[in-house]
Amino acid sequence: MVRLAAALVAAALTAASGALAQEEARLSVDDIIAAMGDAGLPVNESQVSSDSAFISSEIGGLVFAVFGFNCAGEPTACTDYMFSSYFVVDEPVSLETINDFNERAVAGRAYVDDDGDANIEVYFAATDASAASVVSTYFDVWAEVFFDFARTIGYIEDETPDA
Repeated sequence: MVRLAAALVAAALTAASGALAQEEARLSVDDIIAAMGDAGLPVNESQVSSDSAFISSEIGGLVFAVFGFNCAGEPTACTDYMFSSYFVVDEPVSLETINDFNERAVAGRAYVDDDGDANIEVYFAATDASAASVVSTYFDVWAEVFFDFARTIGYIEDETPDA
């Protein structure tokens, strides 16, 4: 399912982007926050500076963040975004579990930090087509990867929590 969702994002971006633009494509932080609202996701906290952005939210009680990189302008718009979350666990997650997840996942990169806690990240670059529908697709992919990872490491049971 994660592979299918990632393929759909790639197809949407390829179809929507057309020829390469002379200028770097940017997606405003306001557009990200609006898309989160449209998806029913709360914005728990947001911090925007001249070159970066941070937005905190949650799905089904699980907290995650969206980081914006290479930001500029007014309103602030960024060329790159990354969904990120970490799971503080009682027992360290094994490298084998992380490697198994990374091997089968098309979208997302998982790793274990120095404390043995599991981390998951999904990166996306803004395109000229990064409108509400494309951002919504990014959130759909993130939700699938996020919950698949949480199940893989045993943080949640088989059921996906409601948003």
